[in-house]
Amino acid sequence: MARKFHKKDATAPSNRVLSNDDVASAPLAAAAGALPRQNSNPDTWRVRLDAFRATVGPLENMHANKLARAVLGDLDVDFSGRLEWEEELSVRKEAVVAALQTASRQYEEFYRLRDVLKLTPSISKGDEDKLTQARMAVESAINQAQVQQSKFESTIDKGRQRALEWKRR
Repeated sequence: MARKFHKKDATAPSNRVLSNDDVASAPLAAAAGALPRQNSNPDTWRVRLDAFRATVGPLENMHANKLARAVLGDLDVDFSGRLEWEEELSVRKEAVVAALQTASRQYEEFYRLRDVLKLTPSISKGDEDKLTQARMAVESAINQAQVQQSKFESTIDKGRQRALEWKRR
């Protein structure tokens, strides 16, 4: 039976070995699934952190049900799976808050180190490395906050969509 379904003209697999030239390369950040760095300028970090705070700040101390009502607005209906969505929304909000706190802490540590190093007459290679590591930590923390913010917004959108579908019924 298997021989009957097997194609007689099927080509044998190629013995050719693929090289790096055959495969399109992607940036390391994209390969790791991270968002590209929007701006690594320390002067813009505060603006980005403030933007995250503006979105999540008013919602930070809300419990799951009150948070759900706040983000749904006029779409506040009891759609199927709402309790699970509320829990996911609350978890996502907490992740954004935690990421924002980490980013803020990294931001403060970077500026504290930078200010101390500005006062020293000469900076050693080790100090330069510490400052570079602190800078990378801030960038990473801000990017992580951005990832968490995107997940939170996606969860909000999912709930709004489900509520809208439920309301249409």
